[in-house]
Amino acid sequence: MLTGDQIQALLAKVTRLLENDTEFAAAMPDIDVAHDLVKGGTVSSVIERLCDGYADRPALGRRATEIVTQDGRKILSLLPRFETITYREMLQRAKTLAAALHDDPVGAGDRVGSIGFPSADYAILEVAIPFLEAVSVPMSAGAPASNLEPIVEETEPTLIACSIENLSTAAHLAARSDSVGKLLVFDYVDEVDAHRESLTAARGHIQSAGRALELETLEGALDRGRELPAPPPIEASPDRLAAIVYTSGTSGSAKGAMQTENLLGRTWAGMAKNQIERGAALPTIAINYLPMSHTGGRGMMISGLGGGGTAYFVGRSDLSTILEDLSLVRPTQLNFVPRVWEMLHREFVNRIGAGLGDPDAEDRVLEEIRTEVLGGRYVTTLSGSAPIAPELATWVERLTGAHLLDGFGSTETAEVLVDGQIQSPPITDHKLDDVPELGYHATDHPHPRGELLIKSEKLFAGYYKRPDVTAEVFDDEGFFRTGDIVAQVGPGQFKYVDRRNAVLKLSNGEFVAITKLETLFSNAELVDQIFVHGNSEESYLLAVVVPTEAARKRYSGSDLERALLASLGESARQNELQSYEVPRDLIVESSAFSIDNGLLTGWGKPARRKLREHYGESLARLYADRHASMERQWRELGKRVGSRSTVEIVCAAAQAALGAQDVPPSEGHFTDLGGDSLSAVSYASALSDLFKVEVEVGMVISPVNDLKAVADQIDLLLDPDASAATFSSVHGAGATTLSASDLTLSEFIDSETLEAAKSLVAPSGEPRHVLVTGANGYLGRYLTLDWLERMARVGGTVTCMVRARDDDAAGVRLSAVFDSGDDSNFARFRELAEKHLQVIAGEKSEFRMGLSEARWEELIPSVDLVVDPAALVNHVLPYPQLFGPNVAGMAELIRFAISGKLKTVAHVSSVAVGMTTPAGEFTETADVREMVPSWMVSDGYAAGYATSKWAGEVLLREAHDLCGLPVSVYRCDMIMAEPSYRGQLNLPDVVTRLMLSVAATGLAPFSFYCAHDEGNRPDAHFDGLPVDFVRDAINSLAIAPDTAGFRTYHVVNPNEDGISLDVYVDWLIEAGCRIQRIDDFEDWFSRFDTALRNLPDDLRQASILPLAASFSTPQSVLVGSFAPTDEFEAAIKEAGIGDAGGIPSITPAVIEKYVTDLEHLGYLDPADRNDRAAEAS
Repeated sequence: MLTGDQIQALLAKVTRLLENDTEFAAAMPDIDVAHDLVKGGTVSSVIERLCDGYADRPALGRRATEIVTQDGRKILSLLPRFETITYREMLQRAKTLAAALHDDPVGAGDRVGSIGFPSADYAILEVAIPFLEAVSVPMSAGAPASNLEPIVEETEPTLIACSIENLSTAAHLAARSDSVGKLLVFDYVDEVDAHRESLTAARGHIQSAGRALELETLEGALDRGRELPAPPPIEASPDRLAAIVYTSGTSGSAKGAMQTENLLGRTWAGMAKNQIERGAALPTIAINYLPMSHTGGRGMMISGLGGGGTAYFVGRSDLSTILEDLSLVRPTQLNFVPRVWEMLHREFVNRIGAGLGDPDAEDRVLEEIRTEVLGGRYVTTLSGSAPIAPELATWVERLTGAHLLDGFGSTETAEVLVDGQIQSPPITDHKLDDVPELGYHATDHPHPRGELLIKSEKLFAGYYKRPDVTAEVFDDEGFFRTGDIVAQVGPGQFKYVDRRNAVLKLSNGEFVAITKLETLFSNAELVDQIFVHGNSEESYLLAVVVPTEAARKRYSGSDLERALLASLGESARQNELQSYEVPRDLIVESSAFSIDNGLLTGWGKPARRKLREHYGESLARLYADRHASMERQWRELGKRVGSRSTVEIVCAAAQAALGAQDVPPSEGHFTDLGGDSLSAVSYASALSDLFKVEVEVGMVISPVNDLKAVADQIDLLLDPDASAATFSSVHGAGATTLSASDLTLSEFIDSETLEAAKSLVAPSGEPRHVLVTGANGYLGRYLTLDWLERMARVGGTVTCMVRARDDDAAGVRLSAVFDSGDDSNFARFRELAEKHLQVIAGEKSEFRMGLSEARWEELIPSVDLVVDPAALVNHVLPYPQLFGPNVAGMAELIRFAISGKLKTVAHVSSVAVGMTTPAGEFTETADVREMVPSWMVSDGYAAGYATSKWAGEVLLREAHDLCGLPVSVYRCDMIMAEPSYRGQLNLPDVVTRLMLSVAATGLAPFSFYCAHDEGNRPDAHFDGLPVDFVRDAINSLAIAPDTAGFRTYHVVNPNEDGISLDVYVDWLIEAGCRIQRIDDFEDWFSRFDTALRNLPDDLRQASILPLAASFSTPQSVLVGSFAPTDEFEAAIKEAGIGDAGGIPSITPAVIEKYVTDLEHLGYLDPADRNDRAAEAS
């Protein structure tokens, strides 16, 4: 809390601002208005009194914009100023909107769903809803439609309002909901081309779905509302449901926290109540950036307005403008989440450069940020929503010169603690509940400890339609269980200790099972005992290690530390642990943990509480030392660029980013050093900042690239004569809307090659030399073996391009994928390979696909057909990071296909290309450039991958138009196993993971799908095809008689066969798996999630756990496929492929193949099925 000196400094600053800053003085809350607000009544009446009292004050602020033309298209450009509307205007617009929506379609008690980033328009909607006596249901703007469908199904909104950015998602939801009668679009500007196109696309999607619902813009509704009477007055009803704010519990299932009229009214009048009780209040001029689906975002806006302040909204939803927005707003309150504080720290580091560590330089830059970025008139600073690292909090206090308040609360509770102090009000009562299984009791000394339970004036009213879940979170006396273990260090003063849940969540979102790791590492060669430590503010673990006697005799000092870390690393590799599960640093303890010293319990188990107390300070100091060391390393790296070799900088950067030691450049691969895809993004970004070039994450995580190779590629990018295309050079730096017209071959390929291609003739005759990319991938290996059979019949050759350091390594990698335990299959591959296979090391995204000039010139005249299943398939990385491997890589493949002679191209794409296209417009015959002329960059699940496949198809269309390049594109969905070849499974894919997880845990839901009648499962369908059919279709159609044109096929399963994930479970049971079906979906997922986390490490890593969030809510019911297959079905019928020329359904044999192969590969125990079969007989 604030000290006496800090309070005096704050009062002095407020006095200066009141005297010298007219805007600050004008924003001071009015005590008369405050008394008027606390009189109570309906929420709408509180809002009316508020707006009458502050009628002429600015209420809402948005960035001013202008329409500009860029590349022939009209777009919105931000201006360096904000525009505001007054409280009177806000109220007028809100009541006008309410008039327009009253009974059209919103009636009293109806739910109003909303999706969008906070904006002035969104605020108007939220203010209007109470006048309709309706229920606000804000939904996450960043979530995929599949995650929001259960919310829409559960709440049955009559209206969904959305920002123009989220219209595609909203249209998807509305089209599938019988309750929705209207879509209302805000933040829409008719002059903007992309906005009009989105509106047209949404109307088409709704029409194609057969839904008769209206789509209206906010301005259109306001125009109507001006001619309509206001809704009738609302009678006070404190218990009326006013809002449902969804949150995810530890199981990941969405739960709607209900907020009553009384609670929402208290929120609007909360600032006034505090002003009256405390005798003073400070002005609220604030920047709003948190989602409206987040309690913090809603509370920030409502409480600020409730005090007569101004709610300004960031200019861009991706927060890319937030620093500029802050400088324009000059907020009086800095209420930030750690992510924003980190952005400010990054700005500090960028501005100071080599001056980091110079106190005078640092003070100068801090003052610049205080005045130029933050505006210099803030009077309060707060961090909330997530824990903030201590060293960051210390830096923030140095920056602001003020005490940083630390807020703690949740969706269910609103604020609970500030700086560890119980907030009373709103907390009316609290207590500690013993947690004996973790060793926490109210009788503990010196401080009572346990789970914090509370009662509060702002406590939610329960979970919507979830009385059973609601009952679980309240005790018999009506106290809410927060789930947080705390220590009471003074009257009403608490210190956070731990989560009741035994699984620790790191700051990167990964969960780690500490006890399991300790058990595993205690078996490491040099480790006698180990205590693994982590906290939610850090992304990595530390450890205290008692070395074995042999280790102490062999090593000492820093050598012993390095040897122990190496021993832990070797143990992690043997057990295939994830990088975040491996301690990054350690403390060497010479004295063993024992019962006598209290570090072991009476049962000889680690006394975790005592261990934490004993080593807590030392471990906190180790974290701090590592952070300081990392800053020093980055500071030194910035100085060394230009004076040291690139490879030295790259290796040193990896050491700094991962805490690795002694990284050999030609041996160290980023992932081998402990990096994962998320840390690779940060590492690539850091290298980009250091070298001032675009370093893509694919370059970092490529299995071909050790750190020396990464450095070599950076040197190429630094070459002033290099002309490699990048995301920025093609689309523009920071582009959020992509145009198909951006993607021209001239951006990637030299003019001489393009010009020469125009005179090349189309290929003719049967291919005799086939190049297969990505041959060691799951589909690639099937395509390869089939082409070997085909080439054996005509004496031809198959060249397989595989990512590897050299040709020999490429051959080893390819051979390994066929050596799966099926001796006859492997023998056949080797027999064919001896005469007809050439394996080469290559990287599609590099110049000339990473091939030497001699190899390139050798292949150009020889290859007839290119079969291209290669891609970086990553559903987490954004499009800019996939641009290199999947877009520039496609361009390099085209360069090869149009050099010397034209080569037929068969490219494997994805149905995800149609994810933003209305169903009726996503066809096989449409030109992708016309069907999807533009694409909004999104960070949603798999959005980056889908965008990269769209871009690849656009480039192929360009190549076909240029020179008649023969192209066939195969848009695939889920490619599943086939019954023939033993051991051939695509282990990382979702179906394999799910089949393993259900079989290993023995748990399945009654149904995986959303809606089903009492006792009946829905008649759903899962879009999967066996890989052997996909292989036959691609390889046969690639050389069909009409190969000269451009053909696109939707290689999906449109059969309305009722074969769903539920049926797959039926077949698992028939195959002998012991599986219990659980009626309640949420109960199933909770038990399933727990069971997955308790699987042995190898099974847990191969399980669905990394993708479990996709199954935390019921799946949407799909009958057939959303992608039409007319062209594909006709082509395979003509070619005689499939079941009597038709697309096959998945059979029980395919599902049983998953079981037998998982047994063969050691993931499942065959004895389990044998026991069940014996019982059945």
